[in-house]
Amino acid sequence: MLCSDGKAKQLRRAWQDGHCQALIGAGTAEALMTALACPVLRLSPAQQHELLADFLPYAEVVTEQPLRRGAAPEPGPSWRLACSESGPADCLVSDRQLAAGRPRRRAGMGVAPRLLASDQFLAELGFPV
Repeated sequence: MLCSDGKAKQLRRAWQDGHCQALIGAGTAEALMTALACPVLRLSPAQQHELLADFLPYAEVVTEQPLRRGAAPEPGPSWRLACSESGPADCLVSDRQLAAGRPRRRAGMGVAPRLLASDQFLAELGFPV
């Protein structure tokens, strides 16, 4: 969201023009707002609002998959969100290497999505990369 390079602009255009559907859970939205307000980013309230306005109106709110008691921790909320039974994702787009590699599907976690880098995802949508 913070990048303004060509790839980031294509991703924004993809969800804003309806080529893909971004998913977000309430907890993830809260964490996003908190992260954008972090002083180290030095974003003004207007800049924070602009970044949120580029994303939130286009995102479908889904229920994040809760972790079962005693379950090993997942790589992060994005993975739980992508596996959510109320809105399973076809893929999780990330240019960051997940610490444990591609997580495996766990019982009760829904269908495991494909993990794609943003350039792979854009190519699948037919955007030039």
